[in-house]
Amino acid sequence: MHFYSGICTVVIFINFFQSSLASGTCSRLQNPEPRGQFVDKKLNVSSYFALRAKDLKLCGSQCLREKKCKSVNFEEEFELCELNEQSHLTSPNASLVPAIGVIYMPVEELEDLRVSLFNFNKNKHNV
Repeated sequence: MHFYSGICTVVIFINFFQSSLASGTCSRLQNPEPRGQFVDKKLNVSSYFALRAKDLKLCGSQCLREKKCKSVNFEEEFELCELNEQSHLTSPNASLVPAIGVIYMPVEELEDLRVSLFNFNKNKHNV
């Protein structure tokens, strides 16, 4: 009896895998959007402060210094960093809208970015 139930499980798995391939699920899983970073999107609410920043790391570090900052919109071409008091996660009125050349990132992901950069620099100096 266990032999036949094992065969049924394999057949069901194969059918599921084939349907996933046909629907394109696997390709979506292989190329996910960066976690928490939204390219060509910005928050639809106005920012409370704008400054120049050479890159997303500098923009994000400015946000992390300010308690009221909940997210950033960063436009690389113009080195424009907008600090937002809201994020798409914290405010029901805030949503993401298309904006070519802009990267949006909530503060939770900026914290993760800071930790990973700190660990990278620490490991680089320990080598």
